[in-house]
Amino acid sequence: LSEATSEEDLFGGINIKRMSEDGIQEFIVENSFANKEIVIFEEIFDANPKVLAALKDTLTSKEVRNGNQRFPIKTKIVIGLTNKTYEEVIEDDSTEALTQRFPVSFKLEYQLTKLDIASLVRNRYNDFEDDKLAAMVEMMYRMNDITPRKVLEIAKYMKDLKIRKNKRYAEKIT
Repeated sequence: LSEATSEEDLFGGINIKRMSEDGIQEFIVENSFANKEIVIFEEIFDANPKVLAALKDTLTSKEVRNGNQRFPIKTKIVIGLTNKTYEEVIEDDSTEALTQRFPVSFKLEYQLTKLDIASLVRNRYNDFEDDKLAAMVEMMYRMNDITPRKVLEIAKYMKDLKIRKNKRYAEKIT
């Protein structure tokens, strides 16, 4: 989900034929999450509040409701993923109410190992200089909040950076 996700996107799109023939706005729910037993919403809390409110209503009522259109959802398991903290999520009443529809939540914390960091960089940039990579790995490993995204952002910056041999890599990286 994203800020650009609309209710139409969430519920399978608009049935254009029905709209043009009868003037009725109907979703093609068969193409939506509501027709699946297991659903994973990546970045669930990035969606705009109107979409989240529609999702909350659908999960609560166990059906898609759109005017006279009713579609009992087949969804049995919903997994919502986010990089946001609980405090960031509940800043808005609608998102707090949606979190209450999830009876189980986990906060996944991890510490990247030196091998993880090196592998991330090598997988993205297989021609990364060995001595530059070694210095980056040492520096990043000591960072408290290093994430895969941060590793790759730093690697992208460092990849093409020319460092004179008499300069220490860690100074340039920092």
